[in-house]
Amino acid sequence: MRLSQLVAVCMLVANSPELLVAQSITRSTTPIAPKSRDSAGVRILEHTADALDRAPLLSMMPGPLAVIGKGDITIDLSRVYSEVIVMRDGSVAFFADNSVQVVSPDGAHRERIGRNGEGPQEFRGGDISRGRGDTILVTDEGNSRIAWVVPSKGVVRTRALILSRPGLIFGPIAQFDHDTLVMGTESYMPQFTPAGKKVPFPVGLLTAANDSIRVILPLVGGEMADIPTLATKGLGSIVAVRYPPNPVAAAWGKGFLAVRPDHWRLDQYLPSGKLSESVRVPVRRVPINAQFRARDVEATIAATQRRSKTPVDVGAMRDRYRQFPYPDSLPSFRDVKTTAGGIAWVRELAMPGDTTWTYTAVALDGRILGRLNGTGHVPVAFGDDRVVYRDEDDDGVVTWRVMRVKWSGGGVPAR
Repeated sequence: MRLSQLVAVCMLVANSPELLVAQSITRSTTPIAPKSRDSAGVRILEHTADALDRAPLLSMMPGPLAVIGKGDITIDLSRVYSEVIVMRDGSVAFFADNSVQVVSPDGAHRERIGRNGEGPQEFRGGDISRGRGDTILVTDEGNSRIAWVVPSKGVVRTRALILSRPGLIFGPIAQFDHDTLVMGTESYMPQFTPAGKKVPFPVGLLTAANDSIRVILPLVGGEMADIPTLATKGLGSIVAVRYPPNPVAAAWGKGFLAVRPDHWRLDQYLPSGKLSESVRVPVRRVPINAQFRARDVEATIAATQRRSKTPVDVGAMRDRYRQFPYPDSLPSFRDVKTTAGGIAWVRELAMPGDTTWTYTAVALDGRILGRLNGTGHVPVAFGDDRVVYRDEDDDGVVTWRVMRVKWSGGGVPAR
């Protein structure tokens, strides 16, 4: 429950015993520290159930640090589908037009690395992730290889590798030495998963000694269901359960983060795949009932109407979405973005039509650094002290604004 919601609760139930509980929850001005305990060699960093409500509220400093894409006809940010990385020096990197694009901290287009093709400095589609230091790891699935890219030096090496598996494509998420990479599920095709089974999101390990990716963590996501009546409406009968708890995997500190958001927890693993640390908040899951499903269907239809440039058959959409399967409850959060300095930004789940978003910043030592609320487009990337979010003018021109985060109590908390 957010602070504004707590105020509303106080006004509505002024004579209720729950008011005393609501009044007792106040925002902290410093990071919230967890209690630490050991469980079979795993460090458990556990918060109380009200930790998210008590966490400091963060904000963005007035005025952008940079505006990326403004007046630059060489970059069409509306067509960027790759991961966006904030480098240690504040530069922003992304993959577009078969190239790694690097923008300086002041917003100037600094460098374009690569072009379309099969050569040593070329790519055929791709995505990027953060490697060690200034290294950028490129998943070049079109050429069946991984590339190591360093700004100002270009492509410094490549490694041929079959990245695809039935139903998924692997991509590097973390680098631990020159050749050891943790490989996450970069993209997945749920139609490869049969009804009644959960979509696989494996995490693998690639070393110099192996020519293939060895699965070290067989994570799974949402379940697929068979709805025969949908097939009669021109759709496949096998569909994914809505609001699936799909896993998140990313580099985090000296290990990597891998978690399925059935519960609010951030699990850190060693390169071997052994769980080493777990940050936990015992929040209650939100149950899904008939009233929720009805609101969700109508909100989804309304959101589709706003985006569509052609008339929408509301009746057909309503009939279709009413048949979609739902889980018993919602996931505890949506996704996680990590920074070079080890901050994990956890995004809360949003419903169709929501115009607000919330991220919680968590340090490697388990402290909740604060909660950042915003409106409009969700951020495309986070740095240790900044956030990059999408903006669009009346003409449809997309730019990215880089804003500095205002931490409660001063500068970036020590990590």
